Amino acid sequence: MYSVNSGTYVFNSDNIIDRILYQHVKGYHDFPSSLFTFTICVLLLSTVSKLNLANPFTIGITKRITLIGCLYLVYGILKIGIALYSWQRLNHFANDVVTSFPSFRYDLADIKIGIFVLILAFIYKVGTMIQEEQRLTI
Repeated sequence: MYSVNSGTYVFNSDNIIDRILYQHVKGYHDFPSSLFTFTICVLLLSTVSKLNLANPFTIGITKRITLIGCLYLVYGILKIGIALYSWQRLNHFANDVVTSFPSFRYDLADIKIGIFVLILAFIYKVGTMIQEEQRLTI
């Protein structure tokens, strides 16, 4: 049994998922959020570094923007799953504080951002096709 300290609760759990999700939670900063933020930052930095101002519309940049949008969508769905798992897991505790947990935010911000980035990737892809078409006509 491992002692898991999630900031509010201290409980014993042998479950590896509990240790990943609840260990070292400070506010909204937990391991999955930190890993996602780091991954997005690395992808954005690599995308910006690969951007050539003389030829900005390339297939590689389009694929990276699409990947970022897909990651946002997957992370948004994963967050819903984590929230439901947490609600189910914390529901086992007979504590009055736990009853307020089911009111977690349903704003789906990461899914909205993912859809917006995918729309942006589509627009960028159209720009890439227009640039290729213009290059062939000259």
